Amino acid sequence: MRGIPFQTSEYTIHKHFESILHAPPFSDMWKMGYPMNFTIFLHHRKPSGDRTGTGNIRIPDLDIARLLISQSDSLPTLDGARIKLGFSTKGVDPRDIETLRNSPYQDPEILREQNELDKRLTSHEPLTKLQFGWLDRDQVFSPEWTRSYTGSMSAYVWFDGKRRELAIEEISTRPLGRYQPRRVVMRFGSVKTLSYSRSRDPEDSLLLTLLVPPVFEERIGGNGTKRTRESSLCDDGLHARLVPYTSCAILLAVASKRSRQKILDMCSVVRLPKPTRFLAAPEARDHFAVKTIVEAERFIKALPWPIAFQVLSLLRNRKLSAKELLLLRNEIGIMVQQYRSMPTRAARIVEKFGQELEGSEWLNPSHNSQHRILGTLTRCFRTACGVPSSIFRHLEPPGDLFTCYHVAVTPTSEIPQDPYPDQASLLCATCHESDIEHPVQPSTA
Repeated sequence: MRGIPFQTSEYTIHKHFESILHAPPFSDMWKMGYPMNFTIFLHHRKPSGDRTGTGNIRIPDLDIARLLISQSDSLPTLDGARIKLGFSTKGVDPRDIETLRNSPYQDPEILREQNELDKRLTSHEPLTKLQFGWLDRDQVFSPEWTRSYTGSMSAYVWFDGKRRELAIEEISTRPLGRYQPRRVVMRFGSVKTLSYSRSRDPEDSLLLTLLVPPVFEERIGGNGTKRTRESSLCDDGLHARLVPYTSCAILLAVASKRSRQKILDMCSVVRLPKPTRFLAAPEARDHFAVKTIVEAERFIKALPWPIAFQVLSLLRNRKLSAKELLLLRNEIGIMVQQYRSMPTRAARIVEKFGQELEGSEWLNPSHNSQHRILGTLTRCFRTACGVPSSIFRHLEPPGDLFTCYHVAVTPTSEIPQDPYPDQASLLCATCHESDIEHPVQPSTA
């Protein structure tokens, strides 16, 4: 594009071409069933940032682009000026065109608001430490995995307003090597609570609790090639064991109160939950020590598979920690022996036990000692065991329906892949076909 008036805003230019491209004859050529998407880029001089009066308009259909150029001399003027159009001399990545073609059209007013939001989210605040852990019954954070950033490794917190993501990016400062930057990415909507350290705490930090685990990624490419975001396995073997259970409570330690306040300010801009102060300083309680996880997994694998799936769901849904599960091991073992010939009934009892936990008093901070926790666990479990059989019969699916124990639902044609397949398939791998009453492909629905 050439001859763009200097005083005309990008929003006005976008609305101008929207009125053209979303009307005949251009709209008649677009057969996708929804308004065609397009993007506007204006060129600026460096380092002043002044506009050059030129720019690019990217259109996902070549025939529509040709028609637009051929009719450019007869198109409506913009602020008294007629914009001249021609094909760009620079190439374009086909993947960008495909993304543009399949992405819904966004009103330029929304894009303008997003750009304003991005301007307020430009800060990248350094971290001194990252911890994944467990938020205990008394609201004390128990770190289960820690990485400190010193020497050749650093990490930053930043916000992406357009994608509505909060990211922690690790960067290697070594001049040599093939290290790819790693990210821990959280959607704004997944943040459940936000709290920050008190003045008497030993370090300045923030604690995020999440509704769903974050995504672990690597940035692939660079040096002239397009960067892409790929799902990543953590390079720390310990974290790989812990991540299925301890990814929904994350502590970020920062270098100063100033950095902490900047992060809180950006959290306010993107409307994350209102921050509160820590009730108590973090305390290592080893809910998921490696030895404890190994012992809990060995116990789960030895159970009949319908019961094992329900027990594992208690861990995955953060109703029990591995340490608490082992406290209940004897009670579960007695129940399994009692219902040896009825594993489905036993699985229903475990499911009912999870519901009892949600409504119990043990979430009260005063119920935190090992003795009280064991007492509350035992009481809830025995209450579930005492539920009459008639209650469970009402829960059985009618007719030709059957119970599924592992279902993945996706809005796309791609099947989502678990970052840790050995953990996700922990129990599926131990089930023999002859033991499964109703086989279900575990990764599709």
